[in-house]
Amino acid sequence: MAEKLEYKGDQEFKPYMSYEVRMAYQAGYAQWKEWPCEGETLHAGIGWFHPFGKSHYYAILGDCEEKKAFPIDKYFTEDWMEIYDTSLFCIYRLEDGDIYAYDGIFCVRAEGDEEVPYDSTFIRRDILCNVIVGGTGRYEGARGVMMGTAEGSGEVKKLSDNLSLPEGLLKCLTGYIKIPIKD
Repeated sequence: MAEKLEYKGDQEFKPYMSYEVRMAYQAGYAQWKEWPCEGETLHAGIGWFHPFGKSHYYAILGDCEEKKAFPIDKYFTEDWMEIYDTSLFCIYRLEDGDIYAYDGIFCVRAEGDEEVPYDSTFIRRDILCNVIVGGTGRYEGARGVMMGTAEGSGEVKKLSDNLSLPEGLLKCLTGYIKIPIKD
């Protein structure tokens, strides 16, 4: 449920709406679609970013035009990056704008305790942290934090020299976002 907050103290405060959010995306190799601008699309998916609606998402490795306005060193310290490694830039494209986030794998849980070869059939559960750093349209100025899992399973398919994805990949996160209220 959205909540409008206003601060009446002595410091400048911009009113915003806060939202409890969750995302549920399918992102296996069948959903992979290349982002149309620069940067390498590491993975992509389709799904829902509740309560905002259906969307596509793209995880971009390297630089893209959208990422340039949100330099990584402005948002994260070295200590943060050692723990959460939120260095993968994600674009969540909704009908009324984009939400930008830095995505990182906080830890990995694999099937059993043994080492699992990267190109094998296996179950892997990445524990993710997404930090919302901005957006466009309705989501301009958005900020937030989300945590959850990306669970992959099934055969791994090699899409290029640098990219392999599992048959099934479910990205499910929950958290909170605040979006400035526009005048």
